[in-house]
Amino acid sequence: MLTKKPNVARGMVDVGLSLEHYRSAKHADKRIPASYRYLNTMALGMVQKGMREPEMTCWNNLFAPVELMESFDINCLSMEALSSFYSGFTIEDRLIDESDAIGIAKTLCTYHRNFIGANSLGLLRKPTACVTTSSICDGNTNTFRFVCSERRIPFFLVDVPHQLL
Repeated sequence: MLTKKPNVARGMVDVGLSLEHYRSAKHADKRIPASYRYLNTMALGMVQKGMREPEMTCWNNLFAPVELMESFDINCLSMEALSSFYSGFTIEDRLIDESDAIGIAKTLCTYHRNFIGANSLGLLRKPTACVTTSSICDGNTNTFRFVCSERRIPFFLVDVPHQLL
């Protein structure tokens, strides 16, 4: 289904996110601290909004300065968060297989391979832009450059110096 009907697969992901968002907000396990329950519900809502409103969404990595985009009412969709949710839906193997099939190195982080596979299969609607940083992960820059080149999405890099001046 992921390959032949990406719109249907996107719809199923959206339904799954909606149901989990409702469950998280109304029926979360009370043994989990309230702050974690709130954070989970908030993360679900942010991923869902980013998926539903691509024209007002920026794909980003975990360390991107999302406050800059959010100040302009642009939704931020973290590639790592999205990849985690895809893993929760147990479709990560198919997405990683797709990234392998298009020639992505098996040594690249599975979060990135998951994201690239989802993009390649059409699970992600084109956002308005992508922002990543050079911090922490050396795969961010190349992953975002590749995806943005494939989809013709404006790409912005926040290049963080390795040494303080």
